[in-house]
Amino acid sequence: MTTAIQRGALLGLVMGIVVASVGAWKDCLYEPFSWEKFVRTPIIATATGAIAGNYYPALPNVPLACVAIVGERIVWEGHKAIMRDQPGKFARDGRDSGWLNERLGM
Repeated sequence: MTTAIQRGALLGLVMGIVVASVGAWKDCLYEPFSWEKFVRTPIIATATGAIAGNYYPALPNVPLACVAIVGERIVWEGHKAIMRDQPGKFARDGRDSGWLNERLGM
């Protein structure tokens, strides 16, 4: 018998691999394959799935898997908006990059 945390982690891992595979396939024409990017999604999805399973143990499998993926997107996109340096492709004179650090004056 698995615990809710293990079930959430397993669903997060499986869905993370699916999302990483589709993302790699989608981007293959525009950028080279990167193991770091590919592995990052399942790791974060596994963690968010385990956390969701801990806090919502009665959640059915499909919603739990969706919460794991949504959690992964929130974590990673939040990291990109706050922690990561601004990519060069947005550095054009006179253009608001939309970069959070720039808007906050950091």
